[in-house]
Amino acid sequence: MPMTTREPPVKKVEEERVEVLLNAPFELDEDDSIEFILGRIEAGDIINVKIDADPENIYILTISMLDGKRNLLSTRVKGGSTLSYKVPLSCEASIMLKCSSWSGEPEGKLTVNIARSSRRASRCPRCGMPLEPGAKYCGFCGAKVAE
Repeated sequence: MPMTTREPPVKKVEEERVEVLLNAPFELDEDDSIEFILGRIEAGDIINVKIDADPENIYILTISMLDGKRNLLSTRVKGGSTLSYKVPLSCEASIMLKCSSWSGEPEGKLTVNIARSSRRASRCPRCGMPLEPGAKYCGFCGAKVAE
């Protein structure tokens, strides 16, 4: 009886892409604000905002759709903290940061770091084609895909 060789299942590959959108120093006094256009963000993207500033300072962080229809997020953030936000829908967006209470030290200086991370669709490592969510086999080359 001929022996058949069985190929081991191929592991799913999900790539995470991190894109730094802004890493810049600013000076904000009480009631000052800055706005940064994010551009196109996709549902499922994670927006990370890190504010390197005096922890006594409080900032209002707003992520808005550029068409002005609605705010996706509006929250208070202390200086020295990081906020991660998972985008619920694809749209063009901006971030506004407003200083709502300011200790006066060190002269309202802060550095804002904004990064976007997204997960690309899983791909078959054998042929490189995108895999359907929950697929057990590649729809293109037929390779068995490990869970």
